[in-house]
Amino acid sequence: MTEPLRWHPSRLARSLATASATALILAVLGHRPELVVFAAPLLGALASAWRPVPTHVTVQAERPTERCFEQETVTVNLSADAHRADLALSPIMPAGLTLLRHAGEELTIRAERWGRFLLPFKVTAHASGGLLQAEVVLEPVEIRVYPRPEPLRTAPRPERLPDRIGVHIGRARGEGVEFHGIRPYVAGDQLSRINWPVSVRLGRWHVTERRAERATDMVALIDTYPVTDPARSSLDLAVHGAAELVQAALKRGDRAGMLALGGIMRWLGPDVGRRQFYRIADAVLDATPDRLSTRPTGGRVPRSAIPPHACVIAFSPLLDARIGLALQDIRHRGHPTLIVDVLRHAPVRTGGDPLIERVWRLQRRSLYRDLATLGIPVVPWPEGSTLDAVLHPATHRPLR
Repeated sequence: MTEPLRWHPSRLARSLATASATALILAVLGHRPELVVFAAPLLGALASAWRPVPTHVTVQAERPTERCFEQETVTVNLSADAHRADLALSPIMPAGLTLLRHAGEELTIRAERWGRFLLPFKVTAHASGGLLQAEVVLEPVEIRVYPRPEPLRTAPRPERLPDRIGVHIGRARGEGVEFHGIRPYVAGDQLSRINWPVSVRLGRWHVTERRAERATDMVALIDTYPVTDPARSSLDLAVHGAAELVQAALKRGDRAGMLALGGIMRWLGPDVGRRQFYRIADAVLDATPDRLSTRPTGGRVPRSAIPPHACVIAFSPLLDARIGLALQDIRHRGHPTLIVDVLRHAPVRTGGDPLIERVWRLQRRSLYRDLATLGIPVVPWPEGSTLDAVLHPATHRPLR
């Protein structure tokens, strides 16, 4: 990264100019020629500043983009160059990053929270023996901090599963270990599937049928619509919950995708593999550049964002009506939908009044009931609970 330099006299140059000007004035007014001799070398030093100086400074990082998880450390190596100038680099640490060590052009930084951080550096250049000074702020490196997901053992699944081998037990017959039924033998059945005790008892060959094991498509929806100050923590909870859900789905062999609604609409189609987790994490960071967007965008969810029969798990504080309309539209398309309420406290400051808190709780229950009548169940995520405990009641039966 290269930036132009705007030179100006340094503190040393201003001090020399003040001292020489004072000596010359006193020499003229007081008829003291010895003061001219005193000011001569100072003027000579100032005259030496008028020499060619560099016009640009270049600061490059060994890796322009650093990636890590929360509570991990990264090492940033920089190289700065400006011909015939002395440079000094001073990092400006944004909120969420902590500087552990600064040795020359090497920095060790610890990431405290998830997010996308452009690390600015204040570059101070000195030329002409320190008489000229220039300052510029550069952002040569970006640090992408991914949320650290907790292990998730349970997750909802849809009632209708795509025809793809996986770990979920479906209702259709196929290859698997779960017992489905017994039927008479027909030509073409494998001999290994013959149920010998039943065949001997009935005097006719019978085979055992198993339930097919299928994979599913899981889409984590994150609500990034603006919220008030008391509800700002809901975005962090939604991002961590989506990361846990995606990681668990990918470990099971399911396909996982992401959809962010709010400030910047982003989506990533379901796919498999460890690399998909990092694609989704990058998409989430791009969808929440300022951690709380101030320019919400509405609109319908594109049909290409969610594949047919995919299960949608939404993490939302349910404070914006547009998220409810979007989820209703997704449900009407035939997608099994579940909402995890990430709002743990009232979105307004109650001042400790229990009556306001109780009224707010009653309104939330009424909202849950209205969404349930639309076929969209809602589960709250209370403080002190894990996502496993929150989603466990929804795993007893498939989402219709």
